[in-house]
Amino acid sequence: MFKDEPLVDKLIAPEDNIDLYWEKFKSCFKYLEAAGGVINNGSGSYLFIYKNNMWDLPKGKMEKGEIPEQTAIREVWEECGLKNIRIIRQLEPTYHIFCKEKDKILKKTFWFEMIGDELEVTSPLTNEGITQVHWLNREEIKTVVFENTYNSIKDIMLSFKC
Repeated sequence: MFKDEPLVDKLIAPEDNIDLYWEKFKSCFKYLEAAGGVINNGSGSYLFIYKNNMWDLPKGKMEKGEIPEQTAIREVWEECGLKNIRIIRQLEPTYHIFCKEKDKILKKTFWFEMIGDELEVTSPLTNEGITQVHWLNREEIKTVVFENTYNSIKDIMLSFKC
């Protein structure tokens, strides 16, 4: 399988049993939930991480007992060192499928639009493969990030007119 090649292009299920088909589809995978943030500095730049040789947004797996908002704030702090952030609104979640060892994993990510302080010093969580943390403007996102990111991240940023 090639990078960013979709495992599933689309799903079609009868409307009267959509929940049943969704549960049946989910049962084919190990299911995980995560949360993350699209962090704006108030001046039109967004916080990106460079992780495992790809541009990404800070996000991570939900811990037991956490709600998505708590996870998103914790992950931004852990992955970027950014503490002074606040949630503006919840965005549409994304789903993606990946393989890890012998497991096929379906991951739902809850996304939140956040605002953060560009002047706050950020530092990457290097033990998770994050080598850079940068505030990027819309033009940089179009020319740098879109060349080397995941389709779900492109979809999210396109909703912000990037």
